[in-house]
Amino acid sequence: MRWLVIPLFVLTSGCSGLFGDTFRDRSEGYLAASEGKPLVDEKGRLVPVQDAYPIPALTQAVTSPSAFRLPMPERLVAGQAAENQVATLSQYQSEELNPRLSMDGSGSEILLLDSGFANAWAIVTETLSTMDYKLTDLNRSIGAYYLDIERPGTKEDLGWWSRLWGAKPEPVITSYLLKMNRTGTGVYLSLQTDVDALADKAIAHQVLSDLADQLAQ
Repeated sequence: MRWLVIPLFVLTSGCSGLFGDTFRDRSEGYLAASEGKPLVDEKGRLVPVQDAYPIPALTQAVTSPSAFRLPMPERLVAGQAAENQVATLSQYQSEELNPRLSMDGSGSEILLLDSGFANAWAIVTETLSTMDYKLTDLNRSIGAYYLDIERPGTKEDLGWWSRLWGAKPEPVITSYLLKMNRTGTGVYLSLQTDVDALADKAIAHQVLSDLADQLAQ
């Protein structure tokens, strides 16, 4: 192994000797370059040559600045900034949602909104926070609101022993997924028990109707 390392060292250290200055850094070679001889033909006549990218001659002397001062940006008047912000918010909130219940292709009830996703998402989020439904989480990237909805308990919700001892049903809290989806003209909302299953028609109608009424105010 030692005998293999020695030739390798000799080859790597002697590259410049074997190949001359082929690998020399020539990035600054133009600094020491000189103008070549004029191009002539075999009869000694000068061959006219035109530069592809000629450098225009200076019309006046150019002097280098003695110092450079970074220009300061113009100040934004506080009043103008406030007016721009108010105008932006007003325009953002002035879009008509036109909430209305409809049916999708499978016959499931949905809530249609005539607005872009960003505007609809912000308004629905604010509206849900004021309703009786508990907003436990949300995920804007997939358009999902997670709701805990309480309903009165029934005897079917009681266990066998509870029914035997005559216990009274307690309120039942169920988690649902309110999904916002984009359409060509706006968005629509549907109520689901999870990402793959729709909620019962009765509870879906109740939640979507309540939300439509709140958005229409």
